Amino acid sequence: MVALAIVALCLVMSLGASPAAHAQAASLGAPHTHSDLVSGKYLPMDKVPATAEVVTVGAFMVNIYGIDFQSNTCFITAYVWFIWRGHADPTATLEFANAVEDWQLKTTKSFVMPTTLPDGSKYQEMRVNGRFYQPYDLRQYPLDSQRIALYLEDTRRTVDQAVYIADTENAGLDASMMIPGWTVSSLTSQTFVHDYQTNFGDTSDGPAATRFTSLVYSVEIERDIDFFYWKLLFPLVIVLLTNWLALLLRPHWIDLRTGMPATALLTTVFLQVSYSSDLPEVSYLVLIDKIYVLAYAMIIVTLLQIIWSNHRLKQDEHGVVHSVRSLDVASAIAQFSIFAAVLAYLIITR
Repeated sequence: MVALAIVALCLVMSLGASPAAHAQAASLGAPHTHSDLVSGKYLPMDKVPATAEVVTVGAFMVNIYGIDFQSNTCFITAYVWFIWRGHADPTATLEFANAVEDWQLKTTKSFVMPTTLPDGSKYQEMRVNGRFYQPYDLRQYPLDSQRIALYLEDTRRTVDQAVYIADTENAGLDASMMIPGWTVSSLTSQTFVHDYQTNFGDTSDGPAATRFTSLVYSVEIERDIDFFYWKLLFPLVIVLLTNWLALLLRPHWIDLRTGMPATALLTTVFLQVSYSSDLPEVSYLVLIDKIYVLAYAMIIVTLLQIIWSNHRLKQDEHGVVHSVRSLDVASAIAQFSIFAAVLAYLIITR
């Protein structure tokens, strides 16, 4: 029993620990950044420069499909519109910064030339369909939430010349949007200053040449919880119950008692392989991996318990059978309790 307590404590400490850096990387509120010889940064837009032309940009998400965790991409269909008052057409210098392949990105403008609205401002709309890069964070898989984003940037005008502001009043999601296996929760937007920290060799714009406006529209989605309970957790629980059942059999049924945990161990390996095939190679344990580590620990403890019980039976002492059976039952109850407690801890603190 002391060994079980030690195992439980080690599992909670190792599986439940999550560095602060991981929590920050999992945040849905800010874009991911990359570090290299020159580090680009996304900085919140605190104040619009007085010299900048304000371009109001709206987005209406029509469809999201083809979510691929192996390549960190998905396909997005959306309508994007621009409202401005200056002479420069923002659609001429527009870039979808997270588009993966230009040949797959299709943008169709509604008007050959920008039209004029009743208030005198100019207007252009386009339909966008393409494949976009999404840095998925799978640490909480299969109870994870993801952010499907469109990154819109001006490729030529710096942040002192043009700033994108979200049209929060008219932006939205299509009511018919459905992503199998996911629940669409909300659409958010935020304007950033994308500081590339390099002028790309162009010194004509001075110090401001490294900073450009970036508007991010993000669709927040959450995975359906039924997938976790019925497709992943339920089969594992059945295997573990079979494993613990071996402790409730007669102590003299050595072959059967030993074979059941061994079979449970092999079955657990196959179950883990089946879900791992859908995930990319990552350097961290996802939530379901931690649960399987817990399951492996329970099966190993059961095998050790049975081996120790068999050793006790060979001593042929008076009353040893009753003592072994009592300890086996207590071990089965303790393992089940520890598994349930650690599982609840992992889910609640994710």
